[in-house]
Amino acid sequence: MSIFTFSILLTLLLTLLTSETTQAAVDSALKQEVDRFNQSLVYDDMGVPYYNYSSSGHYSIGLQGNPHAVSQNALLLYKKLSDAPNETVKTYFINNVNWLVNTKMLKNNGSFSSYEFSFPWQIGNNTIQPPWRSGMANAEALSP
Repeated sequence: MSIFTFSILLTLLLTLLTSETTQAAVDSALKQEVDRFNQSLVYDDMGVPYYNYSSSGHYSIGLQGNPHAVSQNALLLYKKLSDAPNETVKTYFINNVNWLVNTKMLKNNGSFSSYEFSFPWQIGNNTIQPPWRSGMANAEALSP
């Protein structure tokens, strides 16, 4: 094997190892974020999750309703319900959907409805003043 061929093979091997390591690092970071999010949820007696913003460093916000959290929970409950019928799971699913429909966060301007957050949100050195909307949360709420 020539030095040239060896160097090409070594470069390819290093590229593969680096991309696998990078993907593993990305997968690990995503898993940690999902775990942190799930550990920050507090459920009421109706089975509806509330997000504890203090766990993400937003201490002044505390525990709040969040369409993203409720939508994800409703979809999880729907999956469980479709796998095996269960009256408790069905009730919790309906409670989560009812929260999405009846929450005071849902504002209707006559043309469309949108979830509005009532607290300031700091991103780096910038602060978004309320009311503000999350495209992700509004889109996710359509699924359940």
